[in-house]
Amino acid sequence: MKNRNGLINIGNIDVINRVRNLVPGSLVYKGVKKELFSIEVISYNQDNFILKEFMTVKDFGAFYDQLDRTDYANIWINVTGLNAIEEVDHLGVYFDIPKLILEQVVNITKHSMFKVGPKYIFNDLQMIYLLDASVEVENITIYKTEL
Repeated sequence: MKNRNGLINIGNIDVINRVRNLVPGSLVYKGVKKELFSIEVISYNQDNFILKEFMTVKDFGAFYDQLDRTDYANIWINVTGLNAIEEVDHLGVYFDIPKLILEQVVNITKHSMFKVGPKYIFNDLQMIYLLDASVEVENITIYKTEL
């Protein structure tokens, strides 16, 4: 029986409907959690760090294009709100991330994956932890370019 969110309820477990007949590389968020999209950037070197948060890829891009990557060579980007498919797609275009990789990132119901491409290393993991006696599952994706 489907609940009001379009999920199939099996006991206490909600299973997301499978999306069928899509072209590989189609971005479909399959999670239940809805969060505002944001990009948190941590840039650092031996002596300094910069911490910034952006609500759109456009604003992030304006900052990132001006960032002195010779001085701040270590850059960690944390993206929240994978349900904002359009922004995730813009981020993929900005960093030239293949659509098949982006599809894996937004499909949070999948197993962990590791892939080495000609210009990148991709590792997608699930982090499972207890929070107030309930099991929480989050996804961590590491995408490294410039090999």
